[in-house]
Amino acid sequence: MFINLNEIPEQGLYVEFIEKAKRFPVLNDMSNNNECTFISPLLINLYVQRIGEIYEVNGTIEVDVLLSCSRCLESMQAKLKNNFELTYTRKPQDAEPTPYDEEIELHETDLGIIWFKGERIDVREAIQEQVVLMIPQKPLCFSECKGLCQTCGENLNNNQCECEKKKPLSRFGELISNRISL
Repeated sequence: MFINLNEIPEQGLYVEFIEKAKRFPVLNDMSNNNECTFISPLLINLYVQRIGEIYEVNGTIEVDVLLSCSRCLESMQAKLKNNFELTYTRKPQDAEPTPYDEEIELHETDLGIIWFKGERIDVREAIQEQVVLMIPQKPLCFSECKGLCQTCGENLNNNQCECEKKKPLSRFGELISNRISL
């Protein structure tokens, strides 16, 4: 997924990509490891504008995924959509690392910039990163999901189990129930 710099007019360039998740190494690994299943291709819309030697990329990504609810483990479909902004600039010729460079001090202007070489920008890695950031760490099928019974494993959203419901005692519960009156 490349953006050719010589194709960017003065007013900017709109680009649309439709890509399967398996074309992105990290997304493919996530799918193979059953972390999620991508059920639609990624719809990527980008607007690229040149400002001097800086290229601003504003975009949106949309994709449908199957996830497992973190409470009840049921499969659920989620439509993920995110807006993002990226800033690209050419890597300076004198910035090549030498064997003597151990640490590089970052300046305020270096933060958030993605370096590239040549006459085109590869946005694949940045798009992949944005999709990974969109996937919820603890997905819920719905906000009031009751989860699974800790004893028998019954999905409490579907049925109420017959397990004895014990109220957990506080750390001092035993002392309180056996208190001695003075």
